[in-house]
Amino acid sequence: MSGPAVAAVDGRALGGLLRVVVTRPANLAAAKAAVDQVVDAVDVAASRFRDDSELSNLNAKPEREVIVSALLGKLIAAALRGARLTGGAVDPTVGSALKRSAGSPAGRPSSSTRHRDRFEYHEVSSSISAPPQKP
Repeated sequence: MSGPAVAAVDGRALGGLLRVVVTRPANLAAAKAAVDQVVDAVDVAASRFRDDSELSNLNAKPEREVIVSALLGKLIAAALRGARLTGGAVDPTVGSALKRSAGSPAGRPSSSTRHRDRFEYHEVSSSISAPPQKP
């Protein structure tokens, strides 16, 4: 007796590895394309290693409140929820500390970012609030 047929493909995404597994091998290419589309959208929205990402643009703005895309808003809300649920063990605001400690993967230079002490995501308006930049 054999198990269900599966097919898989490995790849790289967001500085790590990914694997797409399907139970209908004929759908593997479509599934991989769908995953690639989501990963590419997340990369454009939230990469700290791309100067053209929405996150890099957000970090470069001096305003206290900035309107963001729905995707970046969801990603930030999920990251902040992770921080709350773990009591701060997962912290999405440590980008500057990582840069200072050479936290760029694969030696890639990271974009210019500012450390923000606290972010607050307002789902109704899709805006991000942060305290003013410290001198």
